[in-house]
Amino acid sequence: MEQTAMSGQFEVFSSPDGGYRFRLVDSSGTTWATSSETFATKRAVAAAIALVREIAGTGLVRDQSTGHSGEQMQPRFRATQAAAIRNGSSNFLSGAGLSRLSGHSSVRAHM
Repeated sequence: MEQTAMSGQFEVFSSPDGGYRFRLVDSSGTTWATSSETFATKRAVAAAIALVREIAGTGLVRDQSTGHSGEQMQPRFRATQAAAIRNGSSNFLSGAGLSRLSGHSSVRAHM
């Protein structure tokens, strides 16, 4: 089974209204999350990135979609498997007994 390695980076950029913001970008250049808050200093934006890393690495996933009441979702895929599904890897999908997903879209979180 072929797996895609996940990599990415946080990018700090100047906000049009002054200060700094950040975004999380994957290795293909797709932005997955962008801060909505503007930080006065680079030290403050670095602290916010550290907090996002902590929350993302340990935080629960709760289903707040229509018809659900915030129950905890159980992860079913490792990050590399999720990336393969998102990227439409037919090797992974056929190995998992699934057909190719079509019409799926990227989820973008705004913090």
